[in-house]
Amino acid sequence: YQALSSCLRSAQDKIQTDKFEVLSNGTFVIKNIQLQDRGQYLCTAQNKFGSDRMVLTLVVQTQPPKIMSLRARDVSVFLGNPVSLDCIAVGKPEAQISWILPDRTVSLFPNGTLSIHSANYSNKGDYKCIASNAAGADTLTYHIRVAALPPIIVEVSHETLFMNAGRNIYVDCTAKGEPFPLIKWVLPDGSQMTPTQFIGSRIFIFPNGTLYIKNINPNDSGRYECSATNPVGFAKRTVQMDITNTFNISHSLLCLELKLIQIKLFKQ
Repeated sequence: YQALSSCLRSAQDKIQTDKFEVLSNGTFVIKNIQLQDRGQYLCTAQNKFGSDRMVLTLVVQTQPPKIMSLRARDVSVFLGNPVSLDCIAVGKPEAQISWILPDRTVSLFPNGTLSIHSANYSNKGDYKCIASNAAGADTLTYHIRVAALPPIIVEVSHETLFMNAGRNIYVDCTAKGEPFPLIKWVLPDGSQMTPTQFIGSRIFIFPNGTLYIKNINPNDSGRYECSATNPVGFAKRTVQMDITNTFNISHSLLCLELKLIQIKLFKQ
């Protein structure tokens, strides 16, 4: 007679068909094994001549989570910049990652990375990553500091330029700061210009803040003001341009020379 087989886990009354399966050859299958599946399993085989049994002890190997980083990290980020906080952990079973944020809320991120797209002062504080599984937990704390630098303009704050008409001129306004400052030029007539903006076909502001004027003439004379602004400060540079026609200069020199000659002749 063919032997009859049955497999029973100790301390369990019935087999969950979605979790366990007994094959026709008597093999006992446990699907998606978890830590709680460890223990002793009893297999019995019997027919009218007798029975036999076998006890199997299942040990589920586990590894407490370990975060692959230092226990605590200090991170400084400039206002408005992005920042990513990694939390990579190893463990068996795979660790679940959660974050405790400065406002005490808990967020879950599938790959363990927390991203802040544009840092502001409310983002400063401690960010705690927790990696946990059935075997234990590990933690990592980031101390976030949000900083800012007021704008500075590299060039001198006041400058006077004397030029002849007909030239093309470049006037620099190189700004630094965090967040990067917004650059603006104010022309003598009160017009305001920002980088990549044209006025007519002669005046243009380059992306780096440089003012360009094509074929300058005396009408371009006046005060030009460059400003650099960000949320924590302001800087200014003023350039006074005095533009003269070459013809007028030559004519003035000729008149002066004629007067000197007249004075010399009068003395004789």
